[in-house]
Amino acid sequence: MEFVAVALIAAFAAFVQSSVGFGYALVFAPIASFLIAPSEAIAVSIASSTVINTLLYAEYRPRTDIKAVAALTAASVLATPIGLYALLVADEDLLRLFIASGVFLSAAVNLRHPSREGPPRPDRIVLQLIVGALAGAIRGAVSMGGPPVILYQHWI
Repeated sequence: MEFVAVALIAAFAAFVQSSVGFGYALVFAPIASFLIAPSEAIAVSIASSTVINTLLYAEYRPRTDIKAVAALTAASVLATPIGLYALLVADEDLLRLFIASGVFLSAAVNLRHPSREGPPRPDRIVLQLIVGALAGAIRGAVSMGGPPVILYQHWI
């Protein structure tokens, strides 16, 4: 029964992501951690969102400026193992706190500045590397690498 409930949560989170382009982990991880251990919810979220994001990439690729996000993406991928290590050693209550913080931070930023995305800024490569590394580590730890990227897009 637990499997069915988690699958339904995943389906709902996938629907949200396919509708608005982001949000899978923001929906899946908090709800699933009520049914299964946070570390399990995070692992399932990372694995399933990788499949979903790969499918969405095929849809968005023609409209994406790969060069504008290359540094951010590379840093994120390289830093993800740091977050995965944190996932293995962190206390479950601390993981729940980080999951909730990620949801509230993302919601607050999006409510305050719904769409303030500017043109790519190649002169900010160092900042992109820092934000990407932070996003990767957070994604590995709690499956929500979006908040640092959202802050970067809205305020930088």
